Amino acid sequence: MTIFISGKDNLEIKPYLEKLMKRVKAGYCETSQNGGEATIKIGFAGELKSVIEAIDFGKVESSDPAKREIRVTIN
Repeated sequence: MTIFISGKDNLEIKPYLEKLMKRVKAGYCETSQNGGEATIKIGFAGELKSVIEAIDFGKVESSDPAKREIRVTIN
């Protein structure tokens, strides 16, 4: 599953990532970041809805169950 995050230029995703990994009990994680944009790939076989419900660090702008993608904006 891939989560795309947009936010401030100095976006710090580590605290969000740690909380998300604990909530969904994902076993794998890979991240990349460029300024205010970040991509998180997690190993999670469950429903997309479970991850959306676990995201409390921004606004879920869109999701695509077929691609297993979620887009989040952090202000």
